[in-house]
Amino acid sequence: MIPIPTPKIAKLVVKMQHYDIHPTFLPDIDYLHGEDHPLYSFVEDVVSELCEYLLAATDDELQSTYDALDSFWREQIDLTLLFRRDPQTIRNVAMYLVVTLIHQSYYDVKRYIKAGYREDSEVLKVVLAT
Repeated sequence: MIPIPTPKIAKLVVKMQHYDIHPTFLPDIDYLHGEDHPLYSFVEDVVSELCEYLLAATDDELQSTYDALDSFWREQIDLTLLFRRDPQTIRNVAMYLVVTLIHQSYYDVKRYIKAGYREDSEVLKVVLAT
């Protein structure tokens, strides 16, 4: 797997939530919102960094990065073009990797659930008392 700029991904998630842009729409941000949207340059920065990593990656690293993509995005990529380092395919894999990584934390509900929710829940206290 190629190196992932985790701090940039985390910052991008926060910005996307602020602007209410869901991960699925990220590849089309320039088309939907224009290149002057505040997220556009940030997304381009992350994608270009990942493109550099992908171009320098070994075939095994490319394969593991491909395997890390969400199944929908894997269907969009031709592995032969990826292994040939086709510029458009590299860019697509980078963008789809960003979307996959952001999707995992954008919709993460763990932050809303306390570890001791059963003990702290007012609803469960009332239900269990009856």
